[in-house]
Amino acid sequence: MHDCWSFTGHCSYFAYVKCDRWKTGCDHCPQLTQYPKSMIDNSKSNYLRKKKTFTDVKNMTLITPSNWLKNLVKESFLSEYPVEVNYNKIDTEVFKLTENSFKADHGISDKKMILGVANVWDKRKGLYDLVELSKRLDADKYKVVLVGLNANQLKKLQEKSPNILGLPRTGSAKELARIYSAADIFVNPSYEETFGLTTAEAQACGAYTIVYKGTACEEIMDKNNGAAVSNVDEILALIQDRLR
Repeated sequence: MHDCWSFTGHCSYFAYVKCDRWKTGCDHCPQLTQYPKSMIDNSKSNYLRKKKTFTDVKNMTLITPSNWLKNLVKESFLSEYPVEVNYNKIDTEVFKLTENSFKADHGISDKKMILGVANVWDKRKGLYDLVELSKRLDADKYKVVLVGLNANQLKKLQEKSPNILGLPRTGSAKELARIYSAADIFVNPSYEETFGLTTAEAQACGAYTIVYKGTACEEIMDKNNGAAVSNVDEILALIQDRLR
């Protein structure tokens, strides 16, 4: 299991919208426009169909990539099944501290680089938290670099957030390792992660990492080279304290 879809009537995640209907029976889903997007609210019937189908399996062991997801499974209609945690793996031959000229190539050698990386950026991933952070950091000292933005996001941020260097998704793991290695601090402000692959990758490249409490990112984070916080205020204070 890589998300929560198996035990909900519609959504893959529900922490961001603070919905707990999946514990008793979904209905009137507040996330129909989110993946997997639907025009009709079939969450109640989907929930019942999933519950019957999955719980009809007599001999089943579930595997999750974190204790965070395991604990949610244990609150669902799948609670009677054994659950094993098997953390996702990364290639540490690629994701390691790597010599690079990233900051020089982008004209930010004189600034502290705050990095965020996502496959898809949205509210759940904390995009607006990083935009807010960029507004509150001194532009003469810091630069927020975001990797994985789509064309529309790149255009908007270029116009409205001058302290952000926006980049599209890169298909090269080696290039991503160079970017991680250039960062002074990596921030993953996602509100719901069943593992947090970018957190693991950044840490493998030596980056000090800040994540939000209450997701699997906190679980996998190296507490000797990172911290879990609750909001943008705490991210800002930690950055300023560590990089002063």
